[in-house]
Amino acid sequence: MDRLRDFFLSVQKPIRYTGGEVNQIKKDSRGIRLRFALCFPDIYEIGMSHTGGRIIYKLLNDMDGVQCERVFAPWEDARREMKRLGIRLFSLENRIPLCEFDIVGFSIEYEMSFSTIVEMLRLGGIEPLSRSRGDDSPLVIAGGPVVFNPEPVAEIFDAFYIGDAEANLLQFVNRYIELKGSGKKKGEILERLSEIEGVYVPSLFKPDYDGLYLKSLPNKIVHRAIINNLDNVSYPVSQIMPLVQTVQDRFVVEIQRGCNHGCRFCYAGYIYRPVRQRDIQGVYDIAINGINRSGFYEVSFLSLSAGDYRGLDELFSRLNETFVSRGISLSIPSLRVDSAGPA
Repeated sequence: MDRLRDFFLSVQKPIRYTGGEVNQIKKDSRGIRLRFALCFPDIYEIGMSHTGGRIIYKLLNDMDGVQCERVFAPWEDARREMKRLGIRLFSLENRIPLCEFDIVGFSIEYEMSFSTIVEMLRLGGIEPLSRSRGDDSPLVIAGGPVVFNPEPVAEIFDAFYIGDAEANLLQFVNRYIELKGSGKKKGEILERLSEIEGVYVPSLFKPDYDGLYLKSLPNKIVHRAIINNLDNVSYPVSQIMPLVQTVQDRFVVEIQRGCNHGCRFCYAGYIYRPVRQRDIQGVYDIAINGINRSGFYEVSFLSLSAGDYRGLDELFSRLNETFVSRGISLSIPSLRVDSAGPA
């Protein structure tokens, strides 16, 4: 505790590493069967703006016996102090060192964070290369848009989860708990996990390159996991209120996933297909409940092309009637010019 106190007194923004925010989920360690470190390879202010992280945080913490805690990349001053004081990178909720989790999962949003992932693993006491980690090491996995091309970092991760987290992530975690509890070794666990749709295990595939290109395809093609109906899965209403201003300092509602335009330059427009829209009443209820359970003064409608959402005018009108007297504003961060109406 003395070292942690020295650490918090030595860094520029200790609030990035303390946790304790409104709506944080902090579970008692008793009865926990699996600890999951939800890692974002960037600083707190950026990682706390990530909607996918909010979804996974709720998804896993809603499971009995599963403890999901957040870990963000420390800034330069914090990295320096961790090394000086001999402190391993820890989670925000219960300050658990990264190496003491069962599964360490990274959400990778851009390739520039590859080196940050390696640094976070080292700071957390985990060997960066998969082949150097034994059966007692955490299972290191990754998801997010970048893992649709996983090979550049295939030697780091034990497994990749490709696609919508709501589809099969719970199955992934439950199977890991079952196999680990029955005494299975890491290799057998990974082989069984690879049977789940959307899971790619690099150690089960030996690529043969001809320069930059693969000479042959693997025997098994991994298909991404897809959730067909957004209304059939729960959405994080009690979103964590950050203690510092973040990049997106507002309550976020995902109204639509996917885009029907298929612009050739847009990576996201392809990997998030097909287009799925959340019901108008569902979006309305999420927005109302979310504002009531937080301190945000703005609601943002998340979509690759929000103007294509059917019923956007009706949704805006209903929410505006409710929020205008409370000073709550509405925003659309992604809007195509050709989809904007005269209103």
